[in-house]
Amino acid sequence: MLKVSQPLLTIAVESDTYLLLSNVTRVLMPDTVPFDDHRIFVEIMQSGAGSYTITGWPSNVRWVGNQQPTVAIGDSAITVLSFLTFDRGASWIGDARNITQSDSVLGDINAALEAILQPET
Repeated sequence: MLKVSQPLLTIAVESDTYLLLSNVTRVLMPDTVPFDDHRIFVEIMQSGAGSYTITGWPSNVRWVGNQQPTVAIGDSAITVLSFLTFDRGASWIGDARNITQSDSVLGDINAALEAILQPET
């Protein structure tokens, strides 16, 4: 888990978990990945009763629904982001699911990941 305590969030080439300790005003995506098609899963967690935000998404991310995500807020809130590229990182398709902390967090995370992976009909 990587702690984010500055206004810059750099998304790694590999999937990872980020713990928000402050607001993020700029996000950097990988500009090159090892394969034509590559997927990155990002788990964003709020610290404590955090209400931190993420803004400043790069213009090369096209969001499902054409709307940038709002990260979940509240006690240990979690947002699962999925990024997919077909051109080695020159452009990305992004999707987000907010889930709430509960006794069945793992089930919620799996359901969110399945929803992201399912093509919309």
